[in-house]
Amino acid sequence: MFTHHQMTIVVDTEIPIGMSHKRMIVSFLVVLIFGTIHKHDFYQPSFPGSSIAKDGPREPWHDIHCRL
Repeated sequence: MFTHHQMTIVVDTEIPIGMSHKRMIVSFLVVLIFGTIHKHDFYQPSFPGSSIAKDGPREPWHDIHCRL
C-alpha cells in the first residue's frame, strides 16, 4: 500500500507594502511522500518476492510545496 500526507495551511495576514489596514488570506499546500530516507530498504512483507533488483515495491517519492 502506498500513501502520502497532505496538509493545507491557511493564514490571515496583512497585505505588504504599506497597506497594513487591509488583510489577505495566504494558503500553503504541502504534500509529503515519505520514502527517500530509506530508498534502499525494500523490506515489505505485503509484496512477496520484492527486491531491489526488481526495483522494489516503492514508487518514486517526492515532496511538493506551494503557496497559493
